[in-house]
Amino acid sequence: MLMGRTLPFLLASLLLSACVRAPVQPAAVAPIAPASPDATPVSPIALSWERGGNSDRGAWSRQLTGLISDNLTVYDAASDIAFFCPNWRTLAPHERVRAAGELWVATARYESSFRPGIEVIDVGSKDNPDTWSVGLYQVSVIDQTSYEFNSSYTFAELKTPAPNIDLAHRIMMRQLSRRGAIVVPSGPYWAVLYRGKYSKVDEIAAHVRQEVDVCG
Repeated sequence: MLMGRTLPFLLASLLLSACVRAPVQPAAVAPIAPASPDATPVSPIALSWERGGNSDRGAWSRQLTGLISDNLTVYDAASDIAFFCPNWRTLAPHERVRAAGELWVATARYESSFRPGIEVIDVGSKDNPDTWSVGLYQVSVIDQTSYEFNSSYTFAELKTPAPNIDLAHRIMMRQLSRRGAIVVPSGPYWAVLYRGKYSKVDEIAAHVRQEVDVCG
């Protein structure tokens, strides 16, 4: 479920506005643990959505953990990453990738119950499917224009996992680079990652800590 998309470009203007509140930086940040020469390779990392006979979701995990690994420094800089994984800054890279992956798994659970083909009109226009929330992360075709991304996924493509995961991750990377936090104080993209009526922030954090015990 999304918030703040009554007008197609409202969210983009909120995120890109010069008036956006600067993220609060933690006072004494512990150094990130360096990668050890003997560290376990980042891939493959199995995520919890693969359980229960859902081995086909291994492709989702490989794509997602690859994206996270390529952007791990962006996650490192999130001001609230330790809320989801308290020991984040002491973890090896592959452990941080897994923790961020489980954050995405829990988000997909609450957004779509892991159903790639789900479509919801939500705050979109009934006559324009490109405004509908669709797929694992309930993204929309028009987001690509609103965020000025160079992707051009169609409505049908966003009902398949790979394009949906890619677009959702692009949106989060934009949010983290502009606003510096996973849970923002206003103008969120995902309602479940916002302290509001539909918040699942605490449940998502609990999931990450349960699945990645080294998070603490």
